[in-house]
Amino acid sequence: MFDYLVFKRIGEGVSFLFFFIYLVICCEFCNNLLDTLFYFF
Repeated sequence: MFDYLVFKRIGEGVSFLFFFIYLVICCEFCNNLLDTLFYFF
């Protein structure tokens, strides 16, 4: 049971980390997109 709880917490941490990295990449992409749009207009 203890191992299961530890594994569950590690899994949540890893999924949160991937979600955070995904958000950062999306923000970078959106910023580049906005810069490009403002550059053209």
